[in-house]
Amino acid sequence: MGFAQHVGLSSSIQTRNNLNSHLLPIILSLLSLLSPAESSCSGGCDLALASYYAGPGMNLSFISKMFSIPAEKIIAYNPTAIFPNGDSVLAGTRINVPFSCDCLSINNGELGRMFPYTIRERDTLYLISAFYYSNLTTFQWLLKFNPIKNIFSVDVGMVLNVMVNCSCGNKDLPHGYDLFITYPLRPGESLQTVAKATNVSEDLVRRYNPGMNFSAGSGLLYIPGTGSLVSTAASSRKWWIWLVVGLASVMFLIVCSICYFRWKKTTKGKASLLLDELRDVVTPSRVNKNNIDKKISHELQVFSFKSIVMATNNFSNASMFGMGGFGPVYKGTLPHTQEVAIKRLSKSSGQGLVEFKNEILLIARLQHTNLVRLLGCCIEEDEKILIYEYMPNKSLDSILFDPNRKELLRWGNRLNIIEGVAQGLLYLHKYSRLTIIHRDLKSSNILLDENMNPKISDFGMARIFGRQETEANTNRIVGTYGYMSPEYALRGIVSTKIDVFSFGVLVLEIVSGKKNNSSYRLEHPLNLIGLAWELWREGRGVELMDPALSLSGSCPEAEVMRCIHVGLLCVQDDAKYRPSMSTVVSMLANESAELPLPKQPAFFISEEGAQHSETQEKDERLSLSTNEITVSEVVAR
Repeated sequence: MGFAQHVGLSSSIQTRNNLNSHLLPIILSLLSLLSPAESSCSGGCDLALASYYAGPGMNLSFISKMFSIPAEKIIAYNPTAIFPNGDSVLAGTRINVPFSCDCLSINNGELGRMFPYTIRERDTLYLISAFYYSNLTTFQWLLKFNPIKNIFSVDVGMVLNVMVNCSCGNKDLPHGYDLFITYPLRPGESLQTVAKATNVSEDLVRRYNPGMNFSAGSGLLYIPGTGSLVSTAASSRKWWIWLVVGLASVMFLIVCSICYFRWKKTTKGKASLLLDELRDVVTPSRVNKNNIDKKISHELQVFSFKSIVMATNNFSNASMFGMGGFGPVYKGTLPHTQEVAIKRLSKSSGQGLVEFKNEILLIARLQHTNLVRLLGCCIEEDEKILIYEYMPNKSLDSILFDPNRKELLRWGNRLNIIEGVAQGLLYLHKYSRLTIIHRDLKSSNILLDENMNPKISDFGMARIFGRQETEANTNRIVGTYGYMSPEYALRGIVSTKIDVFSFGVLVLEIVSGKKNNSSYRLEHPLNLIGLAWELWREGRGVELMDPALSLSGSCPEAEVMRCIHVGLLCVQDDAKYRPSMSTVVSMLANESAELPLPKQPAFFISEEGAQHSETQEKDERLSLSTNEITVSEVVAR
């Protein structure tokens, strides 16, 4: 992950006059990173260190594979407390990764190291640079050192050259400091915190990083380190590493036995504790403890695992009709013949008790015709199961992107879905008892009832705001690539405007029948947002309309163009220009109201930027906004 989120040495460059002013910081940041630690080199050094920031779910095996170094060598240069069980890594900690620093001829004789990385399914350039490589490399470097034609769709199995910058020090270093640590700054860090974390004086850090803005929250620092001390620490650790391994082997069976019996004893306790928490928050009703199924509110019911097994015919394949990001979804029939959708969270999924409880408590408090209704849950036998009202037409994406079924969505249906989702979001943002940011609005989370009416679902990642809050920051970026706004994906800024952005993407998908993550126009790659913007600017916006709409009957061109207009207003790069959901609802309802002209959207490649740049070092310009994007699920969804 090292493009915008993990990058950013400050410098000053001149840009084209027609480049939007809000894009200037990221362009400056990306271009400045092309300047390595030294201007030229005649040779490298055997040892440099990379300060790797471990994100959620990261493990030592994966880090070892990315940097082509045995795991035991990484362990030798770090406190053992970072690796609690040998492979897992404590999230939020920094790991010293040793590597040799080479003089790279392909990078104008600059110091660095090329690491091979094989593209996996769902990988994106941002995910690789900013998350996997922890901003030690950049999105721009991946484009520079690899023959990538389409940044929105990289080939699975392709081997990337991943360049990590480094330094071998110089003769001006004080005695004993004989290596440098490549250290990516993160939001919230400062000169003082960096100096304390690396055990180096503030003067040394400032001296070897001249002109650096230490409060910027991004950029690469070069921290003088003591190689001899590191080597001594590495060799002194080896004898007791084997001792720990031996003791761990002896204790393994004992610990497993204890854990197993404690797990058996506390599983019911955890479920009971969760049930108690739910009772505290949801309006309680009398509970008959002798019943198999119990109610914890007037609307929300706790089902026994036995009744869920019966409803789904023991979770048979015939009952399963979908697979969500966190597990399978089954169609079930309750004893009183009510059809329900049963979402069974997979034990291997990324969703735990926190997200499970979050979704239950949120939906239990929300009542709106355009929000899916949660009927109850099951928390027995270490299971986490949610029971929803059944939606016969499943999710929007299952029809919208199916060539054989999309004609079922006539223009009246599509407009009704757009307006219904807008009303649901307006309720979440303004009229519910809590201000709620969904954070994962997308076509697969819009369910359709028998009349094609939309209902927003999946609140596991939702964020609750106080009534006086309008904006917050988070270090945990969740959501789906393609639907995430730039300020959230790049800097973790959370506000209602991130849902507005997702809604804009959804509107463009509904009108066009195209996915935003795909690439359009062979001569120059554009995602759906970019395609809509280019057609709009050329006065050909109606060409974005799904051809299936022409086949399904009359389609008012004015309504289509108004929806495209509203969609482009919602995906504008700068959040302050995006309308609120109350304004969006008004725009859709009032056909005579004049709409403002949309400004340039985020996340697309400009066709003109590649041809007229005054700086001829690059043939392409990214029209990205600011700085940190999905991951699809996680949290990749």
